Amino acid sequence: MSHGVFGGIELREESLRRLSFFLKIEEIQLISLVSLSRALNAEWFLDIGANVGFYSLVMGKYSRHVRGLAFEPTPETYKQLRDNLSSSSLASRFSAINAAVSGARGSLQFYDFGDCSGRNGVVSTSIHRRDGVKSVIDVPAVTLDEVCSHLVDRRCVLKIDTEGHEAEVIRGGRKFLRDNTCIVQIEAGHGNGGGAIDSELSGLMYSPLFEIGPDRYYSNCQDYFQSEVRLDLLERALKDTLKFRWNQDMEVW
Repeated sequence: MSHGVFGGIELREESLRRLSFFLKIEEIQLISLVSLSRALNAEWFLDIGANVGFYSLVMGKYSRHVRGLAFEPTPETYKQLRDNLSSSSLASRFSAINAAVSGARGSLQFYDFGDCSGRNGVVSTSIHRRDGVKSVIDVPAVTLDEVCSHLVDRRCVLKIDTEGHEAEVIRGGRKFLRDNTCIVQIEAGHGNGGGAIDSELSGLMYSPLFEIGPDRYYSNCQDYFQSEVRLDLLERALKDTLKFRWNQDMEVW
């Protein structure tokens, strides 16, 4: 591939068909998160609601020492995620996990919208109407505290995009979020769940950094609590985005 941040990344044909739509709505957020990861010198990336793995693939391309976990519960979408990661140089650093991340371990009913997999989500918290649902399936659920119990005092970046289930993801990862220094990108501007997310993260000593579209960025790194530092982070992220408009590439770290 030759398109910007995905240059040199191999994608399965079905994933390629989704790429142009993805870039229309999330290119700035994706590049911004990579830029923030570099500023934090992140060690781990957690891709929660990974879909076919666009975030993980780009994060791994530009952050060669970062290890990652990509969570995707829908079976068909998970297969594409797994294939995309295994066909890349990330196979030794990134793992795909076929499960939803939630507030408790167990099983959840899940909407599968087929090719519109960006709308897939937990039935009880979905922000989407049932129109267009291909099927309702049962998927396994895990918590961050369970899966990431080995991560303590690490520098971690999280992308949480679970179509309305974000607050539950946080509730199941309170210990993890307290025990590590993190930057969190969370899709919170799509409905009424933003208040619950703010409350949960505030209770864990996370402060908002800035917003880009429906995505909000938070951190518990005290270095980022000052307004001038947050502004500097945003400027760096937007400069990296503009580089691609000028056919330049980001620094690999």
